[in-house]
Amino acid sequence: MFGFERLKRALLLAAFAATALLLAGCDVIHDESLSEPYRFLAIDSADSMVVCRSTAGGGCVGEYLPRPTVFAAGADALYVVIARHPADANGQNTSRGVTEYYYVVRRPADDFQRPEDLTGPLTRAQFDEATRRLGLPGFSKVYRNLQ
Repeated sequence: MFGFERLKRALLLAAFAATALLLAGCDVIHDESLSEPYRFLAIDSADSMVVCRSTAGGGCVGEYLPRPTVFAAGADALYVVIARHPADANGQNTSRGVTEYYYVVRRPADDFQRPEDLTGPLTRAQFDEATRRLGLPGFSKVYRNLQ
């Protein structure tokens, strides 16, 4: 167990260092708490909006969470729900005509997000079915300018 804790700390430190390097020279234009440790973050443009997990050093890690452009999210004690418009086929522009839905199993703040925690992309019908089945939370924050 001791070895795992050391590995976990080392990985968290590496994630923080990588986040710090990525943010160097970038302008954070939006940083807002969703439900600790999850928060909204946009760098350089609103279209870069994501939901990420706060790290102990003040960074934000988005591994195993949907990429931009997130325009709505919500959370409860068990899940985080996210709606986003994906990038176009070139990965450059947000495709506002397409909406993807996701839900994430929450992890404690001191634990790592895992690939199996993320479900999606889902269609609206699939997301509505998962909401009925699992009791997923609603979208508590919607950015109308990104919707």
